[in-house]
Amino acid sequence: MTKVAVVGGGISGLAAAYRLRVLLGEAAEITVFESSAALGGKLRTAEVAGIRYDVGAEAFLARRPEVLALAREVGLGELLTHPTGARAKIHAGGSVLGLPPGTVMGVPASASAVAGVLSEQGRLAVEAEASLPPVRLSEGDVALGPLLRERFGDELVDRLVDPLLGGDYAGGADGLGLRATMPGLASAVEDGAASLTAAAASLLPKPVPGAKPAPVFGTLLGGLGTLVDRLAELSGARIRTGVPVRALTRLPGGGWRLELGAAAPAHAPRDSPVDVDAVLLAVPAPAARKLLDDLVPAASAAFAEVELASMAVVALALPPGTELPESSGVLIGAGERDAAGDLFSAKAFTFS
Repeated sequence: MTKVAVVGGGISGLAAAYRLRVLLGEAAEITVFESSAALGGKLRTAEVAGIRYDVGAEAFLARRPEVLALAREVGLGELLTHPTGARAKIHAGGSVLGLPPGTVMGVPASASAVAGVLSEQGRLAVEAEASLPPVRLSEGDVALGPLLRERFGDELVDRLVDPLLGGDYAGGADGLGLRATMPGLASAVEDGAASLTAAAASLLPKPVPGAKPAPVFGTLLGGLGTLVDRLAELSGARIRTGVPVRALTRLPGGGWRLELGAAAPAHAPRDSPVDVDAVLLAVPAPAARKLLDDLVPAASAAFAEVELASMAVVALALPPGTELPESSGVLIGAGERDAAGDLFSAKAFTFS
């Protein structure tokens, strides 16, 4: 395998191109095709008032090891930093409350952890979870929402878990999998935790007297665009921006042909097709669905079921001394209403 096309120049595509280079060696010809004018996708660092500032994703979850390991592997370990010690708040039950500690993505380690967020009935449901029959996980992923609703009731999911998952995954618990979103929790159950509260308790860091809490978020000094640039450099890939891939064709003798250029209008300029030995797709679900529609209908249909959500980033340069929010953001529970009685249209606000 000497020629590989990576379709998509976001963080996933560039991480894949870098990993392919490590695996295949210098002789491989790797080309990254990005339909927009710039690399990075959901990571984008711009300059605001003379300061490099992330106008895409601005941080990663520090308790997940993947980004930390990748940054250190590509020589950016010295740039790792933790942007804030502030905790998020949550809009639940008509009130804005501090996000309760003692939970793992909203799954509580004890009933006391959610006493201020849930009603007394909801708290009692959490308390009773440990006395239910042991959790048994099937092979493959497990639908998260039904599992949590069965064990804890609807209130915990709607008020706490959904807002947290909506902030990270742009989807609710009922449309996500346990292993995909909470792999540590699934592993704790498979390692012997009889209940989900016991599994969550096993994942919480043990308190050390006098020690500061472990940071929730991490980022890179100079912006996460630094990681984008380094991966592109180390991948040694040929980068083709502004070049959409409109179709894939399987070649009779093996390999693939990429048809390049916009699908419409018909008179739009198009590059010559490119033939490669392998293709890696690192594009959003709608783009993957279209590319795989004729080739792998089952995969295309699965991508069609993936829900997406929109996001807006507003970057402000404020005068010195401006009073800033004390929290890192506000998560909004399902069914929560604003002062006028209207349902919130946003899932969360992040103050970075």
